[in-house]
Amino acid sequence: MCFFFANYRAIHHAGNCVVTWSGGTSYLVTCTDGGHELVVDLNKKSCSCRKWDLSGIPCYHACACIAVRNEPWGNHIHGFYTKELYMKLYNCTLEPIMGPEFWEQASEPRPLPPNVKTPAGRPKKKRTTRNDIPQDPTKLSKVGTIVNCTYCKARGHNTRICTTKVQLILVFILNL
Repeated sequence: MCFFFANYRAIHHAGNCVVTWSGGTSYLVTCTDGGHELVVDLNKKSCSCRKWDLSGIPCYHACACIAVRNEPWGNHIHGFYTKELYMKLYNCTLEPIMGPEFWEQASEPRPLPPNVKTPAGRPKKKRTTRNDIPQDPTKLSKVGTIVNCTYCKARGHNTRICTTKVQLILVFILNL
């Protein structure tokens, strides 16, 4: 994307910023659309949103500061985007190389693919419980509930693991 159009959008958004001079080339920029405050330093060519640091093209916070100083924003673009550096970069010629049939053969054997053994059977799907998803407030939790056995009427276990039932069945079988 051409930096002119990117900066045109930045200049358009700069109208939503209130610039306060902090001394030297530092400015405090308060955005009216988002309510956040950022620090811009024009000498270091940096903004606390880090867009200017990463791309080399002034962000809209920096464009607001540049507009307050009545400077052309083209002076604050990184030198990588200049025509002189572009011409210097592509000035050298690329030397052609011959095709693969003329390359030297390596003395070492070709590398083998890694030994990856897949286990037998269907792959296991690990289900993880996500704690960031809130539970349904209409459902009750079973944590802390006490179970009652319907066979022996005792608390703490259910009918499936009732020892009294198992003992009665064993006594009945042994009596036969």
